[in-house]
Amino acid sequence: MTRKRDLSGFGFDAPDPVVAPPPPPPRPAPKPEGPKPAQRKTTADKKQRITLSLPTRIAADLRRTADREQRIYLDIILAAFIEFADAVDHDVVDARTGPGMALRGSRRRAESGRTQIPLNILREDLSVLDRRREAIGLDRSAYVTELLIRALS
Repeated sequence: MTRKRDLSGFGFDAPDPVVAPPPPPPRPAPKPEGPKPAQRKTTADKKQRITLSLPTRIAADLRRTADREQRIYLDIILAAFIEFADAVDHDVVDARTGPGMALRGSRRRAESGRTQIPLNILREDLSVLDRRREAIGLDRSAYVTELLIRALS
């Protein structure tokens, strides 16, 4: 605190003592804007990495189509699924239950020359694809191969 000076001889009143300003009112706590970053679901949490084993010829056709159309493999596979899933289901069931045909197993004979194709697919899309392929008894790679045979020919 400062002392008052007598400035009356100069025609001024003595200044008021310096007083500290009152403290600012406390700020309200910020409202939470949703889950914390560690709790938020990111796109990576919604995707699953899978690997398909495709015949080398089909994998090469897929690669050429992707390069020519500037699309990723997953887009081509999902478009093939949308367009040809019913046809694949029908053809596979007919091939297994045709006249004089015994019900064959779900595994196809291994072909020489296969290529691994990694994909990051949404879990929802994968579950739809898996339900369809399980209904007809094919593994994931065989089902996608059947789709791509029709889509890339």
